[in-house]
Amino acid sequence: MTCFPLLPIASLDVCVSHHPEGANPKLGIGGAAYSPIQLHIFLDANNSYVATAIKQELPAVLAHEMHHCARMQTNTDEETLAGKLVIEGLACKFETEITGERLPSFISPALMDQCGSHWQAAQELLDSKEFCMQSWFHGEAPNQMPNYLGYALGLSLTEKYLSLVDQTAAQAYAVPTNEVISVLLNAETGSANW
Repeated sequence: MTCFPLLPIASLDVCVSHHPEGANPKLGIGGAAYSPIQLHIFLDANNSYVATAIKQELPAVLAHEMHHCARMQTNTDEETLAGKLVIEGLACKFETEITGERLPSFISPALMDQCGSHWQAAQELLDSKEFCMQSWFHGEAPNQMPNYLGYALGLSLTEKYLSLVDQTAAQAYAVPTNEVISVLLNAETGSANW
């Protein structure tokens, strides 16, 4: 499956560079979307897995970052924890829609199982811009939150939302964060049910 017919992206600049700091250390590849028309793919050319990562992970990384580019066209509400959970969750879900995998390769089933135990802490910070992105998404405080928790929690939330509204991540690229959270909280009468 290809991304372009599914997302409203007319043109896109993709920059690929050797940038170990931007690559997932285990995979040797990573990415970032900088605008609705520009994304970067970061490779660690010295990583022993990089050749395999290009074959196996590049489609997922491109899909993930392309979803961010599409979302950037319409949404500006991504600075709160809720916004980050939704943008990353939808991008992770789109990644799986493209690859056919159940989960992105960096999210384990065991991590998905932990989402429920962290939902209460997340609910208290949903509207906050005062949260630690590195802790929630990159395991900076592993004794409190596992690495990639924010991605897993975002994926779990957006999968529930998409199921309730009968849409794909591609179709929901522009959904406002507050709509996702409102639908979830109303459907679960105030708390997500894991």
